[in-house]
Amino acid sequence: SWGPDKRTDLWWKVEFGRPVEVDKLVLIIRADFPHDRHWHTATIEFSDGTKEKIKIEKTAEPQTFEFDTRTVTSLRVTELVQDEPLGWCGLTEVEVWGREP
Repeated sequence: SWGPDKRTDLWWKVEFGRPVEVDKLVLIIRADFPHDRHWHTATIEFSDGTKEKIKIEKTAEPQTFEFDTRTVTSLRVTELVQDEPLGWCGLTEVEVWGREP
């Protein structure tokens, strides 16, 4: 899993190496509750300059976020927010769904 401990300036990025059309992101968070905490919200920032806010649930199940198709070369998950006091949060898997343009 990925998730630096007790930080508020986190981001996770994937570079595709070429333009691709994307329309879905699937997150699986680390869910070793009650040891782990979870992020409540985040922002997906696309290389085309657009953004999508997402709400993250406290679950071990995959969480799917669908959005309008965009042609991008990368995306970042940023602005990960959890409740105070800060604790351990982590991403176990990130899937970005798309296709060649």
